[in-house]
Formats: sequence, C-alpha cells, structure tokens
Amino acid sequence: MGTSYPSSEQQNSAVHEAGHAVLADYFGIPIAKVELAVEEDVHNNGGCCWVSPGAALVSLQDWFVVLHGGVIACMCVYGDLSAEEADFLSRCEMEELRKWAPMPFSEALIEEQWKKAHRRAVRLLRRRALELLHVAGALLKRGSLTAEETAAAIRSGRKEAKECGCAHRRRVSGKDRPPKC
Repeated sequence: MGTSYPSSEQQNSAVHEAGHAVLADYFGIPIAKVELAVEEDVHNNGGCCWVSPGAALVSLQDWFVVLHGGVIACMCVYGDLSAEEADFLSRCEMEELRKWAPMPFSEALIEEQWKKAHRRAVRLLRRRALELLHVAGALLKRGSLTAEETAAAIRSGRKEAKECGCAHRRRVSGKDRPPKC
C-alpha cells in the first residue's frame, strides 16, 4: 500500500494557518485550536486558527500582524505570491475581522497600521521559519492541533533553530529549499 501525501491545497492551508498561529504565539495571544477544514466546511475555506477569548486585549497593530501571518507564511515557504496578491489576500482576512469586530478607527489610521503590520509580519516570520514549518507539519499530520499541541510544535521548531543556529534549508512539500520571504 502506497503512502498518501497531502494535497497542495492542504499544504497551503497548513502553512497559512501555521503563520497565524506562530504570530499569535509571538504576541502572547492564547490559541485555542488550529485546524484544517474538512471538505464540507465552506466557512473556514482551508482552515482556521482559533484564539481564546482573552485575545481581545491585543493592540490593533498586533492583530493586523497576526492577520497578515497566513499570507506572509505562504510567501515565505512558496515564494509564489506577488506583493499585490499578498496584500489582496490579507485584506480579505481584514474584511472577515471587520464582520465580527467593527473597528472604531479612521480609515487612514487603519491603512497606516496595515502597512506597518505587513512589514513586521515578514520580519517576524523570517526569524521563525522553523516554528512555522513545525506547526504546518504537525497540522498536516493530525488535521487539528490543540493549544498544547500547537505550543509543542512551536517549541520544537524553536529548539531546532537554536541547535542548528539558522532557519534555512528545511524540508517543505517534499523538496529542500530555503524559506523565500
């Protein structure tokens, strides 16, 4: 019997949700669960990174960085999105946030914070590439991660990065390649 490999959509979704999870962890946002969506789940597209209720106490810019995390993670791993595509996809996530959390801020302030958050998300995920890959790998393997499993995957990536002293040349999608963000 042959080995089955995750589809490219599942891999993209795992990397995307891992990006949100790694950045949420960085800002101390409590993660409740990270999961890949089952095929019938039309609301979560490819997956979801669920945060705990205490997450509402985070600053606007920190939230924006976490929202950018999914798209920036895919750029880091696959390097196949233009800046315009990445911005469009991140803005789609912003619109989802606005549906359940209206923001009493001016559009100019939101735009300024959004641009700063994009740059910060890129810097943070570059430094946390192995954490990102460990969370994505665990998510692909299990389909869903509890808060404890997510934290363990992040610690595992952090430990590996510390041991090798770098965050390059890791196995992604069956090929050895460095993160490209």
